[in-house]
Amino acid sequence: QQVVAPDGKITLRLVGEVKVAGMTPREVTVRVKELLATYYNDPEVSVRVASHESKKIFVFGEVTNPGAQPFTGRDSVLDVLADGQMTRYAWGAQVKIIRPDPSASERHEIVVDVDRMMQTGETRGNFLLQEGDIVYVPPTPLAWLGLRIHDVLFPFQSAAQAYSMPAA
Repeated sequence: QQVVAPDGKITLRLVGEVKVAGMTPREVTVRVKELLATYYNDPEVSVRVASHESKKIFVFGEVTNPGAQPFTGRDSVLDVLADGQMTRYAWGAQVKIIRPDPSASERHEIVVDVDRMMQTGETRGNFLLQEGDIVYVPPTPLAWLGLRIHDVLFPFQSAAQAYSMPAA
Protein backbone atom coordinates (compact mmCIF):
# COMPACT_ATOMS: atom_id res chain seq x y z
CA GLN A 1 0.00 0.00 0.00
CA GLN A 2 1.40 3.38 -1.02
CA VAL A 3 0.37 6.92 -0.20
CA VAL A 4 0.86 9.58 -2.83
CA ALA A 5 3.20 12.22 -1.39
CA PRO A 6 2.44 15.95 -1.69
CA ASP A 7 4.83 16.12 -4.66
CA GLY A 8 2.65 13.57 -6.53
CA LYS A 9 5.08 10.66 -6.22
CA ILE A 10 5.08 7.20 -4.68
CA THR A 11 8.23 5.33 -3.63
CA LEU A 12 8.65 1.67 -4.52
CA ARG A 13 11.42 -0.76 -3.64
CA LEU A 14 13.69 -1.47 -6.60
CA VAL A 15 12.42 1.39 -8.80
CA GLY A 16 12.46 4.33 -6.38
CA GLU A 17 10.23 7.36 -6.86
CA VAL A 18 7.46 7.25 -9.48
CA LYS A 19 5.45 10.35 -10.39
CA VAL A 20 1.74 9.39 -10.43
CA ALA A 21 0.00 12.74 -10.00
CA GLY A 22 -2.76 13.23 -12.57
CA MET A 23 -2.73 9.59 -13.64
CA THR A 24 -5.68 7.18 -13.50
CA PRO A 25 -5.27 3.89 -11.59
CA ARG A 26 -4.99 2.08 -14.95
CA GLU A 27 -2.19 4.43 -16.08
CA VAL A 28 -0.35 3.93 -12.79
CA THR A 29 -0.67 0.15 -13.22
CA VAL A 30 0.86 0.30 -16.71
CA ARG A 31 3.70 2.60 -15.59
CA VAL A 32 4.63 0.49 -12.54
CA LYS A 33 4.49 -2.73 -14.65
CA GLU A 34 6.90 -1.15 -17.15
CA LEU A 35 9.32 -0.20 -14.37
CA LEU A 36 9.12 -3.62 -12.66
CA ALA A 37 9.60 -5.49 -15.97
CA THR A 38 13.32 -4.77 -15.61
CA TYR A 39 13.40 -6.97 -12.50
CA TYR A 40 10.52 -9.44 -13.02
CA ASN A 41 9.03 -11.42 -15.89
CA ASP A 42 5.44 -10.28 -16.48
CA PRO A 43 4.92 -8.60 -13.07
CA GLU A 44 1.41 -8.45 -11.65
CA VAL A 45 0.41 -5.00 -10.44
CA SER A 46 -2.90 -3.95 -8.94
CA VAL A 47 -3.73 -0.31 -8.24
CA ARG A 48 -6.85 0.97 -6.50
CA VAL A 49 -7.66 4.24 -4.80
CA ALA A 50 -8.15 3.62 -1.08
CA SER A 51 -9.15 7.20 -0.28
CA HIS A 52 -9.28 10.63 -1.86
CA GLU A 53 -7.50 12.96 0.51
CA SER A 54 -6.38 15.79 -1.76
CA LYS A 55 -9.82 16.96 -2.84
CA LYS A 56 -12.11 18.42 -0.19
CA ILE A 57 -15.55 19.79 0.54
CA PHE A 58 -16.26 21.96 3.55
CA VAL A 59 -19.07 22.03 6.13
CA PHE A 60 -19.63 24.99 8.47
CA GLY A 61 -22.28 26.58 10.63
CA GLU A 62 -24.67 24.80 12.95
CA VAL A 63 -23.09 21.33 12.71
CA THR A 64 -21.38 19.22 15.35
CA ASN A 65 -18.46 18.23 13.07
CA PRO A 66 -17.48 21.28 11.02
CA GLY A 67 -14.50 21.47 8.71
CA ALA A 68 -13.01 19.85 5.65
CA GLN A 69 -14.16 16.42 4.49
CA PRO A 70 -12.55 14.29 1.80
CA PHE A 71 -14.30 14.64 -1.57
CA THR A 72 -15.10 11.25 -3.11
CA GLY A 73 -17.23 12.32 -6.07
CA ARG A 74 -20.23 10.52 -4.56
CA ASP A 75 -21.00 13.05 -1.80
CA SER A 76 -24.57 14.34 -1.71
CA VAL A 77 -25.94 17.17 0.41
CA LEU A 78 -27.60 14.70 2.81
CA ASP A 79 -24.47 12.53 3.06
CA VAL A 80 -22.36 15.50 4.10
CA LEU A 81 -24.96 16.78 6.57
CA ALA A 82 -25.33 13.30 8.08
CA ASP A 83 -21.57 13.27 8.69
CA GLY A 84 -21.60 16.88 9.94
CA GLN A 85 -24.63 16.30 12.21
CA MET A 86 -26.80 19.41 12.26
CA THR A 87 -27.33 20.89 15.73
CA ARG A 88 -30.71 21.75 17.25
CA TYR A 89 -30.07 25.38 16.29
CA ALA A 90 -29.73 24.54 12.58
CA TRP A 91 -32.06 26.21 10.10
CA GLY A 92 -32.47 23.22 7.81
CA ALA A 93 -34.80 25.08 5.45
CA GLN A 94 -31.99 27.49 4.50
CA VAL A 95 -28.90 25.29 4.05
CA LYS A 96 -26.58 27.01 1.58
CA ILE A 97 -24.30 25.30 -0.90
CA ILE A 98 -21.65 27.78 -1.98
CA ARG A 99 -19.89 26.71 -5.15
CA PRO A 100 -16.71 28.64 -5.93
CA ASP A 101 -16.18 29.69 -9.53
CA PRO A 102 -12.83 29.59 -11.36
CA SER A 103 -13.02 33.36 -11.67
CA ALA A 104 -12.34 34.76 -8.22
CA SER A 105 -15.04 37.41 -8.52
CA GLU A 106 -17.92 34.94 -8.95
CA ARG A 107 -19.50 32.22 -6.87
CA HIS A 108 -22.77 30.36 -6.99
CA GLU A 109 -25.09 29.90 -4.03
CA ILE A 110 -27.82 27.27 -3.88
CA VAL A 111 -30.36 27.16 -1.02
CA VAL A 112 -31.52 23.66 -0.10
CA ASP A 113 -34.54 22.92 2.13
CA VAL A 114 -33.23 19.91 4.04
CA ASP A 115 -36.11 20.09 6.55
CA ARG A 116 -38.60 19.56 3.71
CA MET A 117 -36.59 16.64 2.34
CA MET A 118 -36.63 14.95 5.74
CA GLN A 119 -40.34 15.63 6.32
CA THR A 120 -41.62 14.59 2.90
CA GLY A 121 -39.00 12.12 1.70
CA GLU A 122 -38.74 14.14 -1.53
CA THR A 123 -35.02 14.15 -2.28
CA ARG A 124 -34.89 16.15 -5.53
CA GLY A 125 -32.72 18.73 -3.76
CA ASN A 126 -30.23 16.09 -2.65
CA PHE A 127 -27.72 16.58 -5.46
CA LEU A 128 -24.08 15.59 -5.72
CA LEU A 129 -21.57 18.10 -4.44
CA GLN A 130 -18.49 19.17 -6.36
CA GLU A 131 -14.91 19.52 -5.21
CA GLY A 132 -14.46 22.71 -3.19
CA ASP A 133 -18.17 23.16 -2.38
CA ILE A 134 -18.97 24.79 0.95
CA VAL A 135 -22.04 23.61 2.85
CA TYR A 136 -23.19 26.27 5.32
CA VAL A 137 -25.94 25.53 7.83
CA PRO A 138 -27.17 28.83 9.30
CA PRO A 139 -28.81 29.14 12.73
CA THR A 140 -32.56 29.69 12.92
CA PRO A 141 -33.51 33.38 13.39
CA LEU A 142 -34.33 32.75 17.07
CA ALA A 143 -31.06 30.86 17.62
CA TRP A 144 -29.15 33.69 15.87
CA LEU A 145 -30.72 36.21 18.24
CA GLY A 146 -29.89 34.02 21.26
CA LEU A 147 -26.28 33.69 20.11
CA ARG A 148 -25.95 37.48 19.69
CA ILE A 149 -27.39 38.07 23.18
CA HIS A 150 -24.97 35.48 24.57
CA ASP A 151 -22.06 37.26 22.84
CA VAL A 152 -23.07 40.57 24.45
CA LEU A 153 -23.62 39.13 27.93
CA PHE A 154 -20.67 36.73 28.01
CA PRO A 155 -18.08 39.21 29.38
CA PHE A 156 -20.39 40.05 32.28
CA GLN A 157 -21.28 36.44 33.07
CA SER A 158 -18.01 35.58 34.86
CA ALA A 159 -18.13 38.80 36.87
CA ALA A 160 -21.70 38.06 37.96
CA GLN A 161 -20.74 34.52 38.94
CA ALA A 162 -17.78 35.75 41.00
CA TYR A 163 -19.98 38.31 42.76
CA SER A 164 -22.69 35.79 43.59
CA MET A 165 -20.35 33.09 44.99
CA PRO A 166 -19.85 33.04 48.75
CA ALA A 167 -16.42 34.00 50.04
CA ALA A 168 -14.26 31.02 50.97
